[in-house]
Amino acid sequence: SGILLLLITFLIFTGTGTAHAGPVIKFGDESWLMINYEAQLYVQSRDTGSGASGDSTTTDIFFRRNRLTFKGQATDVYGFTLAFQQQGDQRIESISVNDIPGKNFDVLDAFLSADWTDAFRLRIGLTKDPLSRETNEGCFFPLSVDRSLFIYTDLPRLNRDYGLVLWGNLLDAKVQYRLAAMDGADSSNDPKSSFRYTGRVHV
Repeated sequence: SGILLLLITFLIFTGTGTAHAGPVIKFGDESWLMINYEAQLYVQSRDTGSGASGDSTTTDIFFRRNRLTFKGQATDVYGFTLAFQQQGDQRIESISVNDIPGKNFDVLDAFLSADWTDAFRLRIGLTKDPLSRETNEGCFFPLSVDRSLFIYTDLPRLNRDYGLVLWGNLLDAKVQYRLAAMDGADSSNDPKSSFRYTGRVHV
């Protein structure tokens, strides 16, 4: 079995000093652009995986998350989010050690938003599906439920997909709803179109 140690989690902020907020460039009274960088550096150690016979200790240091986000508002209603993420170089996986480190670079989020009222908001583009709670909690927040190494999500494209999400807060924010219509395509049904509809309600 392996040992997973989180050595350092660090956030880099500049600008306002507010948590998870980078420098803000303003364009008039309503329009603005925020640039934000966040990263998590992991150290893992496993007592197998290295050496000629694969039974020597392996130690791995890598960026678990290395993220650059552009977020902005064109007006007080319409805005956008665009996030890029690089992960790697990770050799230690859940149950194995790879000879070649894994690495990827992704467009993590790319969506337009419209906040007409607190009860009626829209996201359209590449965004999180509202079904699974654990993947809707922020990666840099203290998680109420730790994410499993073995059962992450049954959704395609990890926990994000292309589509639209309607959401809002009701009854003085005592109730929140989220409804989504997503692309839903994966390798089992391509090229057939098979939209996925999901939703959730919090009280």
